Amino acid sequence: MTTPIRKRVAIVGGGMSAMAAALALTDREQNNAYEVTIYQIGWRLGGQGASGRNLRIADRIEEHGLHLWFGCYDNAFSVMEAVYAELGRTEGPLKNFGEAFKGHDYCMLEEEVGGTWTPWKVEFPPNPERSGAPPTVWSYLVGIIEWIAQLIDDTLDYKTLSIMQQDSLAKRRAWWQPIVEKAGLGAHPLLGPEVFGLRQVVDLLRGFVHAVGPHPIEHGPDDHEFLQWLIGEMCKITWDLVGEHVDTEARLRHFWIIFYLGATSMRGMLAEDLVTRGFAVVDDRDLRQFFYQHQSLSGEDGTRAADLSYQSPLMQSLYDAAFAYQDGDPAKPSMAAGTSLRISLRLLLDYKGHFVFEMQAAMGDTIFAPLYQVLQRRGVVFRFFHRVTQLELDDAGENLARIRISRQVSTFGDYGPLVDVKGLPCWPSEPLYNQIVEGPALEKAVLEDGANLEHYVSNWTDCGGPLVLEAGTDFDVAILSVTHACLPYV
Repeated sequence: MTTPIRKRVAIVGGGMSAMAAALALTDREQNNAYEVTIYQIGWRLGGQGASGRNLRIADRIEEHGLHLWFGCYDNAFSVMEAVYAELGRTEGPLKNFGEAFKGHDYCMLEEEVGGTWTPWKVEFPPNPERSGAPPTVWSYLVGIIEWIAQLIDDTLDYKTLSIMQQDSLAKRRAWWQPIVEKAGLGAHPLLGPEVFGLRQVVDLLRGFVHAVGPHPIEHGPDDHEFLQWLIGEMCKITWDLVGEHVDTEARLRHFWIIFYLGATSMRGMLAEDLVTRGFAVVDDRDLRQFFYQHQSLSGEDGTRAADLSYQSPLMQSLYDAAFAYQDGDPAKPSMAAGTSLRISLRLLLDYKGHFVFEMQAAMGDTIFAPLYQVLQRRGVVFRFFHRVTQLELDDAGENLARIRISRQVSTFGDYGPLVDVKGLPCWPSEPLYNQIVEGPALEKAVLEDGANLEHYVSNWTDCGGPLVLEAGTDFDVAILSVTHACLPYV
């Protein structure tokens, strides 16, 4: 029986995308069709997610920064659940996926009120689902409505009676009567003194959205216009209830901030017809600009209500988390409205299990060490200390002909990159010099000259010799998985 010829795949880079590609190519369903080799600069995997243990200082964790996994990272969690299952650890820490990731359902923000910074704990309801249908723009809109309804139930109950005692029956009729008439409800039996107008509007909004159905192409020509109007009325009623209290009561201030962000998102999505055109059509504007364009209130109260929500710590956290400032200048915030709105809704409305997950060790220990071990078992070959210097096309300029590599060091045989820290395989924060021929010289360069083999310009002279990979001889397919900052060099 003839052994089938396996395609040779060269993967350049060792970050998450490179690992995902290697996992897919060596999956059991591929029937061993690919022979994969990974060429990685430096001594460890991870890219921007790499971490190391400082073996000189109590094996302490050294990260590139804070790394959390949001509960909407469906693909990433699917990958890691499968990796931990295949790894099959029976001893030591992080034996399985559940031990490696701990779910959290809140985040802490800081809010400046009257010149004083105070903490704001934003809580998210746990979601037991671990899978679901892919989200649509309309499903996001429905999700916002349900979130607002729950927010009202959770927040306003304790305040309802005291607020309603201050409101005349005539004012409540003034809220509700135009909505009844525009909705075509006629003389509604619930227009009595017990009516809480806001709840009525929210229930009408929920009912109408579910009545028109999940397929926007089937909606009537006036459906979305009516929804915009109804959302606007909901916002006016809500501000009437809480506006005079937002400066003195944090609970109501936080309620308004979240409520108005959600309501404005819905109005903007409907007004710009994002439900059929998609989010990208408003990427020509900044996120805050988009919100101010679709606010529901006007006049002095409208400005105050909008600024309170759109300049809030919640909105600010989006800009800060994405470093969304032109030239790094905090005075020049800039986030594409459509893209950032889509990302925010995905984070807030499509998480599974918990809002966010915290790794129970460093990212390198939790993610990339298990990936390395599983891929190595599958037969993937890892070539550390291989710095790509040039990608060359063939004479026709159409296909990759060769990959030129500079080997940064020489090793005593195959390099074993992991170290044991209390029973957990981890990446060290420096190369393991005892496995490197030039180890003493490299260690001196690292400690005294700041040499860093993970930087393309490393303050170290490569001494392992050149390597040229030829298409058709050394590889049939190449995957380039490096940071874009390297592209001008290669």
